[in-house]
Amino acid sequence: MFTWLQSIFQKYGKWMFLLLLAPVIVAFVFTVTPARSGLTKAGDLRKVSYFGYNLASDRDLRTIFLGAEISAWIQSGRRPHNQEMIKDFAFNRTAYLAMAKNINVPGPNDKQLRDYITTKRAFVGNDGKFNEQLYFQFIDAIQTDARISQDRVAQTMSEDYRIEKVQETMIGPGFIQPFEVKKHIELLNTLWSINVATLSYEKYKPFILTEESKLLSFYESNKFRYEVPPRIKVTAIIFSLVDFRDSITSPKDTELESFFDIQPSRFKDESNPGEENTQKELSFSDVKDKVREVYLNEKAGQLTAQAADEFTLRLYRDKIKKYSESFNQLLLEKNGHKAPIGLYSRIDPPTDTKISTQALIDAFNLNDNRYFSDIIKTQDGSAVLIYDNRVEKYIPPFEEIQKTILADYEESELKRLFIEEGKVINRKLTTATNKGKQFLMIANDLGLSVETYENFTRREPPDEFNFSLFNSIDNLSPGGVTPMLFIKNKGYFVHLKDKILPEGNSDPSVLESTSNQLIQATNYYSGQSLILELKSNELDKSKIN
Repeated sequence: MFTWLQSIFQKYGKWMFLLLLAPVIVAFVFTVTPARSGLTKAGDLRKVSYFGYNLASDRDLRTIFLGAEISAWIQSGRRPHNQEMIKDFAFNRTAYLAMAKNINVPGPNDKQLRDYITTKRAFVGNDGKFNEQLYFQFIDAIQTDARISQDRVAQTMSEDYRIEKVQETMIGPGFIQPFEVKKHIELLNTLWSINVATLSYEKYKPFILTEESKLLSFYESNKFRYEVPPRIKVTAIIFSLVDFRDSITSPKDTELESFFDIQPSRFKDESNPGEENTQKELSFSDVKDKVREVYLNEKAGQLTAQAADEFTLRLYRDKIKKYSESFNQLLLEKNGHKAPIGLYSRIDPPTDTKISTQALIDAFNLNDNRYFSDIIKTQDGSAVLIYDNRVEKYIPPFEEIQKTILADYEESELKRLFIEEGKVINRKLTTATNKGKQFLMIANDLGLSVETYENFTRREPPDEFNFSLFNSIDNLSPGGVTPMLFIKNKGYFVHLKDKILPEGNSDPSVLESTSNQLIQATNYYSGQSLILELKSNELDKSKIN
């Protein structure tokens, strides 16, 4: 798979081909296989089959999630850091790949993949064109994550290509009834005139009775809110670049120049960061000191990875006990040092360490019997996590969290009373307008602030208008008032002054373009529904088995 990466952007110039050889000199990581580290045991968990993967297997879950993480990164140009955010995307993506396999969608050839990559958001600049600097920034970023190899990135992009072909297949010719098109055009072009009265939640300060009996009752009914999730404590064994650089033979200028020639775009002269300076082509002599620094760091990175690999291999092979004399002697021998990390949960790993969030989450697979992790690549070397202890989930007693309970109870009561106040105000507004009184006058008397919006359409709403309010007025008759809508710490009461429907005749070209848009939207949601059904059916199979 690495071959095509060496030639993927060859059409952008011969120099580009040379730049892509850079990964050859990147520090390689000697990873400990799951079998060597003792982190997996076949048959430990019930199998939950999902399109060829076992959802009860941490290894399979990591494979699914890693593919989704890389895909989301390439598609959006931003690296996702919250695994919960990409969970649905990961499972949908797996279902799409299963569908691609079932209908025999082929992977791309080299030319198709070259063309495909140059359209991805992660590699496209603001001018809409492929930007090689963004590509190399991506390459540099994945090199800091030991989980991601260039082969894995290549595989992900090939998979995404097949998924897009499946999505294109799912969007068939489509069909929309003519009356649906006309209704949609009518909805877009209807002229609306409304008053929007607002009740501020932040300024709402009712009296709230906080007797201890009420707090105890609230605590008993909401204990689930205070459950402290399982937490673990680990110690990071750090193999730092600075501790290994002194053992590297000082490079000759010829070595450094060859290193520079492989990927000159990695080196910029930052002494004068003006635009004119960034445009000029730099020579080796311009950035010699920086080249030397990067060269030494990469060599040191190789040594840290090797030391970490030898450390974990000895722990496994010699069955060395955690923190024993042999453990500490080996740590000293391999030039590592301890960096304790305090208790944390899966959902709230610390962010002030040199260890990646994913590696900290993966540490929950460790225990007293399998107490060390695989090698973790860090920005300044390598690391291994050592399991210290675990605290199981629990619910703190009332006395321990009474201040938190009080704050939650007051917030809950505040919202309840605010909603009740909204119902009272709605009745007053509705009664008054039904009697022919002016909405604006009644709203002001009730202490509400009012904004009026005249003769606007869905197609061109006022800039400051909250578009989500449209859903509440679709079926409202002129003169009607909506119940209070609680949105972003404000209560809204929408009064429909008037609506004017457009004339029935529409331009044929408008009818056609609107019809096409509706067909595309309908097919998209149909495709999503199909994927959701496939996911559900696949999981049901595991329940039956």
